[in-house]
Amino acid sequence: MNHPEELFIPIIAILATFGIPGFVVWKFIEARNRERMAIIDKGMSAEDIRELFHQERRERKNPNPLASLKWGLLVFFVGIGWLIGDMISERIYNPYEPTRAGYNTHDLTVATVFICGGLGLLIFYLIAAKKDRSDKLEQAITQTSHRE
Repeated sequence: MNHPEELFIPIIAILATFGIPGFVVWKFIEARNRERMAIIDKGMSAEDIRELFHQERRERKNPNPLASLKWGLLVFFVGIGWLIGDMISERIYNPYEPTRAGYNTHDLTVATVFICGGLGLLIFYLIAAKKDRSDKLEQAITQTSHRE
């Protein structure tokens, strides 16, 4: 070790690796415990508390199916953008001709990733809007059929 401050590098690395995640988990458990104690202080019965937490678990187990579609489309199109950007960068970049491309060709990869990611989110919006319209139409049809 050439410098005494190099001694702090492994200490900081260990603290950052284990200390920060441990602190976050501890605060999460503490907050959950505080929330449960507040519910008990309100005077709810044990059965009400059990039902409340079972309801929260059910809501977490049944997430919005469109959220999975959104993330799937986003990751897919970001991958496509990365592939296209890398292919374009390799086509344009020639190390023997520095004047051919007057800019960093790897910027094209980043640009195509963002463009294709935005395209994926736009496609998700169109799908979600179409589904929302069909759900509203179906709901209106069922309401009119119940009235008759």
